[in-house]
Amino acid sequence: MENNKFFEPVITFRKNLDLGRTQYGISITFNDSLLSDSVADNVDFLWYDLEHNMIDPSTLNSHLLSCRSKQKFSLVRIGDHKPSSIKPVLDAGANGIIASQIHNLEEAVAFCDNCRYPPKGKRGVGPRVPSNYRPINHTHFEQANKNIFVAVMIETMGAFNAIEDIAQINNLDSIVIGPYDLSGAIHKLGDIHNTIVQEAIEHIIMTAKKYKKIIGIGMPINVIYAKKMVSLGVDWVQIGSDYEYIISHAEDIMSRLK
Repeated sequence: MENNKFFEPVITFRKNLDLGRTQYGISITFNDSLLSDSVADNVDFLWYDLEHNMIDPSTLNSHLLSCRSKQKFSLVRIGDHKPSSIKPVLDAGANGIIASQIHNLEEAVAFCDNCRYPPKGKRGVGPRVPSNYRPINHTHFEQANKNIFVAVMIETMGAFNAIEDIAQINNLDSIVIGPYDLSGAIHKLGDIHNTIVQEAIEHIIMTAKKYKKIIGIGMPINVIYAKKMVSLGVDWVQIGSDYEYIISHAEDIMSRLK
């Protein structure tokens, strides 16, 4: 177990955050794991989106393997935060996990508890990849509980109204802002620059900082907006998805050629 490098990417990620280094990554939606392999050296982390994309378990395994080969921090966002959806993702080797569409404190607590082993949580035992396929003991459980990166998105009115309590969950490492869904919940869908939406985002950041939670955000490619969020206190940023980078670069090159 001492030679298992599984936890090194999350340790590095946390260390960089502690040093005040904003971490930037992109969302992966395509199936080919060579995409992860090719882009990993250019980012601080890779975010795999299972909420809006049909990435099957075998494909996710391959993506996470590519991530580990580059010793890069991996985050997986799940759409269904039941234990049956959490365990396969963590046991496949994700360094971090994000719950989308949390609606209340109870859902947030249940999700966080199911990401850590007893006595801290309720996670079931079956860590194939994180244990390097070897026998496990209390040392592994302690390492896993210490290093797993657990995050919930604040993007519904229920979660927003419960932010003060959610931010105090012991098993929660990070709060993630979902600006577009949050704008929709406030009846300003897509208008992320709206004063009401901005005030809500600033309230989330302020509350998270109050309880010493790490702040992340998920967003399309928008450098100006990303920099603004960082100036407000956001610690890590998922900016854009694989297809956005392909399309934006292709459009730029073609427009310059023509």
